[in-house]
Amino acid sequence: MSNENEMEQTMQALEMAKMRLESLGKDAELLQSSLTEHARAIETLKALSTTKEGNDILIPVGAGAFIPAKATGANWAMIGIGAGLTVEKKFDEAVAALEKDAAEIELQERKMITEMKNLEKQTGALQQRFRQLQQAAMAPEPPGGQGAVSGHVHGPGCDHDHDDEQDHDHSHERGHDDRPAEMSADAEKPKQKGSKGKKK
Repeated sequence: MSNENEMEQTMQALEMAKMRLESLGKDAELLQSSLTEHARAIETLKALSTTKEGNDILIPVGAGAFIPAKATGANWAMIGIGAGLTVEKKFDEAVAALEKDAAEIELQERKMITEMKNLEKQTGALQQRFRQLQQAAMAPEPPGGQGAVSGHVHGPGCDHDHDDEQDHDHSHERGHDDRPAEMSADAEKPKQKGSKGKKK
């Protein structure tokens, strides 16, 4: 794989890890908010279960706000079960149901935090790898790299056939003059017409 392709793939993986990490962070905030609401509801129900009828109480409505009220002596509460539905439960049953839901939310939050930690490690490793690839791409090309003229250097331990190389060079020097001597001599003799002259 070329350096450029690996840089591109590393950057894509890094962006995906960052997006997943951001999404998990938002989900973790929602879970933590839900846990806070459950804890507040459980505390309120426990307090109401021991309050005498007619006593003044403060009912939390969220965001640190409370409203004054009087205890009615009722020992039940309406608990949501999802899809906008609610059911009537006694205080102790309502507290148990809320505590069960809170435990499940807390478990999801722990799993989410573990995944976030793993993603943080993965993101760090990808960032480090990307920096290494950048440095390698920006590093100057060493001498003898691309564009350098390569040649054979004779020396001790060289197994190159020197005789063949010399014969090759001599053949270029001789060119077309490498004809046998006798052929050249014959070519210089004038051609004779017939073997005997014509008598007058």
